[in-house]
Amino acid sequence: MKIFGKSILILFLIYCKTTFAQITYIEGVVISSLTSRPIEYANIQDKINLKGVSSDSLGNFKLPIFSKNTLLTVTCVGYERSEIRVNPNSFVVIKLNPLDKQLEEITVKPEENPAWKIIRLTLANANRNNPQKIAQFKASHYSKISLNGEIVRFLSKNPKDSLIDKERSLLLVENLGHFYQKNKSQKDIIAHTISSFPKNYPINLMTNSLINPLGFYEPLIQINLNLLTTVFDNSALQNQRFYVNPINEKTFSQYNFSLIDTLDNGSDSTFSILFEPKNSVSINGLKGLLRINSDGYAIEEVHASNADSLQTMQFVIKQNYQKTKGIWHPKFRLLGLDYLLKIDKKDLKLTYQIEDYFSDFTTDFSQNEVTFDGTNRLVMPKADTISKSEFDKMRAVQLLPKEELLYKKAEMANKKLFTQKVIVPVMALFNTAINNGLMVGPFFLLYNQLDYNQHEGLRLGLGIQNDIQRTPRWRVYLGSAYGLEDQKLKYEGILSYHFTKDRYNKIEIYGGNDLRRPGQNPLLFANYVLPQRLGLNLGSGEYLLDNYKKIGLAAYFKPFNWTQVKVFHEREIRTPVSYKLTENAVTDYLHTGLSFRFARKETMTRTGYFEKVLNPYFPIIRLNISRFDSRKVYHENFWKANLVISHQIRTKKIGKTMTVLSAGNSWGVLPFQYLFNNLSVPLNIWGSNSKEGFQMLNTAELGYNNYVSFSAFHDFEKSIWKPNSSWFQPEFMIGNKIAIGKLTQTAPIINEEPLKDIKSGVFEASLSIRNIVKIKLFGFKIGLGANLVYDYSSVNFGVKRFGIRPFVLPVFF
Repeated sequence: MKIFGKSILILFLIYCKTTFAQITYIEGVVISSLTSRPIEYANIQDKINLKGVSSDSLGNFKLPIFSKNTLLTVTCVGYERSEIRVNPNSFVVIKLNPLDKQLEEITVKPEENPAWKIIRLTLANANRNNPQKIAQFKASHYSKISLNGEIVRFLSKNPKDSLIDKERSLLLVENLGHFYQKNKSQKDIIAHTISSFPKNYPINLMTNSLINPLGFYEPLIQINLNLLTTVFDNSALQNQRFYVNPINEKTFSQYNFSLIDTLDNGSDSTFSILFEPKNSVSINGLKGLLRINSDGYAIEEVHASNADSLQTMQFVIKQNYQKTKGIWHPKFRLLGLDYLLKIDKKDLKLTYQIEDYFSDFTTDFSQNEVTFDGTNRLVMPKADTISKSEFDKMRAVQLLPKEELLYKKAEMANKKLFTQKVIVPVMALFNTAINNGLMVGPFFLLYNQLDYNQHEGLRLGLGIQNDIQRTPRWRVYLGSAYGLEDQKLKYEGILSYHFTKDRYNKIEIYGGNDLRRPGQNPLLFANYVLPQRLGLNLGSGEYLLDNYKKIGLAAYFKPFNWTQVKVFHEREIRTPVSYKLTENAVTDYLHTGLSFRFARKETMTRTGYFEKVLNPYFPIIRLNISRFDSRKVYHENFWKANLVISHQIRTKKIGKTMTVLSAGNSWGVLPFQYLFNNLSVPLNIWGSNSKEGFQMLNTAELGYNNYVSFSAFHDFEKSIWKPNSSWFQPEFMIGNKIAIGKLTQTAPIINEEPLKDIKSGVFEASLSIRNIVKIKLFGFKIGLGANLVYDYSSVNFGVKRFGIRPFVLPVFF
C-alpha cells in the first residue's frame, strides 16, 4: 500500500508540474517603430510548439509558452518580420518596422481582419490570374499517377505475425508529353507512357488526370470521381461533389481567414493565409492554406482538403504557380484521394495520387503542332512502346525509393513465363477489343457493328475506315452487319472532306440501310474520330421498329467553342418491321434540316483509338428543325422541330439539381413513323433512374404531334439526415417528370388499335435512396440502395404504375 501511495503521489506531482507548466504566459504589446501606435492583427507565433495569437485593437497579446528563451516570430501586413526571444511571466514591447515598399492597396481598415483585404484583391484579379483564361500557352508536361498502401493499424495476438512493409507502392503510371491551351480549349498530348503493369495492359484507360483541377479560381471546385477512368459514364450524380472555393464573392460569410505570415521577397511579398468554413454555415467546404503573392495578387501556392472529417474518402489538393513573362501559370498540381480499407487485423490507407509537373512554359507555338478537335487528353497509339530505360532519361522528377522498388518487382514479374505466354497476349486482345478495332495497314477495322437486342438477337458485323489521324482531311467508312435472329443484312457508309483538320468544318455524303425505333429525334454526336452507332435499346417488352434506307449530303460548321451546326438534305424510305399499319405503310421523304448542339466545356479523351465524351459542365442544348417533302402522293409535306436543354444547378448547402426540358412541335399531317414518340424509355430490370424518359410509359402505343416535357432530379447528398450509425447513412435523390403530348390529326391504326396520345398528362415520381445499408466487402464500403418509380397520371399509359430496382454502389463521399 505504501508503494501504491508513493506511486500515486509521484503521478500527482508530475501532473501538477505539467499543469503549472502549461499556464505560463508571455504578455506584451506590438507597436509601430515609426509612430509608436499599436498594431492590430499582428501574428505572434511560437512555431516550435505550434502556438500563436493575434494582437487586439490596442496591440496587446497573451501567449502561452513552455520554456525559457522561447523564440517568437511576429508578422503583420505592411511590416517587416521580427523575431524575439522571451521568458515566461514577462512583458515585452515589440516594435515592427514598416516595409520600405509600402503596399498602399492593402491598408488595413480599423478592426478589420487583414486577410480580408488580401482575399478581396485576389478576387479582383482572379480573371487575370486564372490559368484557364490564359489566351494561349504550351508547356512540357510530366504526370505521375500512383496508388500507394500504408498500414496505419495492425493488431495481432500471434507474436509470429509481423509487418514486412508498412508502406508500399501498388501502382504507378508515368506520362510524358506536352500541354496546350488556346481560346479556353486545352489538349494534353501524351507521347510516351510507362507503368508497373505488364505490356499491352490498357492502364491509361483505367487512369485519368483530368480529375485534377487545373486552377483554384472557380467558385466551386469539382471532385468528380466519374473522371477517375476514361471508361465509365461521367454523369452519375452520386459520384461527384462541388466544394465551395474560399476564393468566391460570398466567401466572407462562409469562411474564416487568418493571416499567419508575411514574407518579404524584396520586390514583392507573399502572404500566408489559413482558411476554414465557419461553424455557423453548412456547406461542402475546404480547409487549408493559401499563399498569395502581392505581385498581381495571384495564388502562388495552395494546400486544400475537405473540411468534413467524417467523409469516407478524404482528399487533398496542392498547387504551385510561378510567373513567366508577366503571366502566372501552373508549375505543379496534385490531387490525393485517401480511402481507409479496414481488414480484420489491420487498417490499410489507400492513397490514389495524381501529380502534374509543368515546365518550359511559353505563349508561342506553331499551329501545326496541335489540332484542337475537342479532345482534352490524347494518348498516342504508340505511346507505350517506349522502354523504361529510355523513359528514365527523359523523366523530369526523381522517383521515390518505393516506386523504384515497384518497378523492380514488376520487371521480375514480367520475365515470368506465365506473364509472357498468357497475360501479355490476353491483354493485347483485350486492348484491341476495348479500342473498338484494330489497325490493319492504312485502315482501321471496327467492331462498332457488334450488338445484341431482342429483335436481331446476336448482331455480327464489322466496319472499316481510313486512319483519319494520318489523313485528317478525309474520312472513308463502310460498315455492315447481319442479325442472326431477323436474318437481315444492314449496311452504312460515310465519305467526308474536312475543311479544317479538327473535323468540325466539313461536308459529308452518307447512306445506310438499318433499323430504328419510330418517333425518335435525330442526334448530333460529339466530334469522334471513329463513327459511332447507337445500339437498339428495346428492353424486354413490346417494341416498334422500322427499317430505313437513306442517302444524304450534310455540311458541318463550328461557329464558336463547344458548338456544332449541321445542315443536311437526305432521302429516307421507312417500312414497318415489327408492327402493322392499316394503310400507306411505306414512307418516302426528302428530308431537309438543321441540327444545333451546344455543350459547355465538353471534352473528350482518346486513348489510342478509344474515345470517351466528358460532360462535367452544363448546359447542353440540342435543337433540330426539319422539313419533309413526300415523294408519295398519299403522304403530305410537313415541318417538325424539337428542343432539349439539360442543365445542372449546384447549390452550396443542399446538393445539386439536374433538369431536362424537352419540347417538340410539328406542322401538317405526319405519317406514324414521324410522330413524336421519344418520351418512352424501356424499363430494364437493373439500373438507375432515367433523367430524360418515362420508364412506366408504354413504348408501343403512343404518338403525338406536339409535346412538352420537364424533369428535375435533386440529389440532397448528406444534407437531410446524418445519422451516427456507421452502417446506416441514407442519401436521398428525388425526381419528378411531367409531360403533355397531343395528337392533333386522325389517329393512325397500329396493330389494329388506334394510336393514343398523352394530352391528359403523364406524371412520374421517383425516389432513389443510396446507402440504406452500408456493408464491408473485402474491406471496402459498399452501399445498398433502391430506385423507386411511380406513375401518378390520371390515365394509365403502361402495363403497371410502380417499378422498383435495386442497385449497389461503392461509398466514397
